Amino acid sequence: MADTTLPENTVILEAINLKIHFPVRRKSLFEKGQFVHAVDGIDLKILSGSSFGIVGESGSGKTTTALGMIRLTPVTSGRILFRNEDITNIKGDKLRRMRRHMQVVFQDPYSSLNPRLRAGEIVREPLDRMNIFDKKERAERARILFDQVGLRREQMSLFPHQFSGGQRQRIGVARALASEPDLIVLDEPVSALDVAIQSQLLNLFRRLKDKLSLTYVFISHDLGVVHYLCDHIAVMYLGIIVETAPRASLFRSPRHPYTQTLLKAVPSLKGKLTSVPLSAVGTEQATAINPAPGCRFVLRCPHSMDVCKKEMPKLKEVAPGCMVACHL
Repeated sequence: MADTTLPENTVILEAINLKIHFPVRRKSLFEKGQFVHAVDGIDLKILSGSSFGIVGESGSGKTTTALGMIRLTPVTSGRILFRNEDITNIKGDKLRRMRRHMQVVFQDPYSSLNPRLRAGEIVREPLDRMNIFDKKERAERARILFDQVGLRREQMSLFPHQFSGGQRQRIGVARALASEPDLIVLDEPVSALDVAIQSQLLNLFRRLKDKLSLTYVFISHDLGVVHYLCDHIAVMYLGIIVETAPRASLFRSPRHPYTQTLLKAVPSLKGKLTSVPLSAVGTEQATAINPAPGCRFVLRCPHSMDVCKKEMPKLKEVAPGCMVACHL
């Protein structure tokens, strides 16, 4: 894997017809096997230097999509390209070398850190495991990372339980940055924090992205957070992408009925960040377990037609950079 930085607006990560299905535990020996279609044939392109948001209700498949694209979840079928190299089936040392270029900041800062390690050891651990730099350089790298994420160097000797939630998440960010990755998946990194701390961390993400030329895949259920941080957004519903568009276009003129419903559920996207969960749009009626043919949103759509029950709409470009999966 090359270490050179890709020019901006070059495709750094791509999913082609990506499917991730999980078997459902059978209640009896004779019961027919079923599968959760967590991700069901999606296509995505992430541009270098961008902040790409994936939004959706709980169970929509957004986290599974992101983790599958960086090979942290088994892929059922499809292809994943990173820097134009097919990484779908790589294993062993080759997969470990690729890991250096892709990192994750997890949702829960309380469970994602090893409670037995001191903060400095947690940040240095990726360098030790991947054998990056020599021992002296690793220690200095950890100190620099503490500076970058807004923590004091003397805090390196403390254990995770001695930090607040926001500080723990900063440790997680420092750990993700340790190997100098090209791309970072941010899996709802502020959802477990209060609004004031959320704002501080979002500003930190923006500063780091600009300073280090990072690419983000940002997973969230909070439209206010996505509006603040992301350049381009994909909306997921029950394992499929129903709409992708640049931020301004999506929030100004949403085209898919589901996206329109989500935006109506948010009182205001101006001023302070909102925290309205996407589940506020109503009761989910469809299922991702062996889904029926047709549009996944058909049971909740105010504009459903007969064709929507029979045929799954495909993503098609309706304006520059805007794609919608809707028969209308």
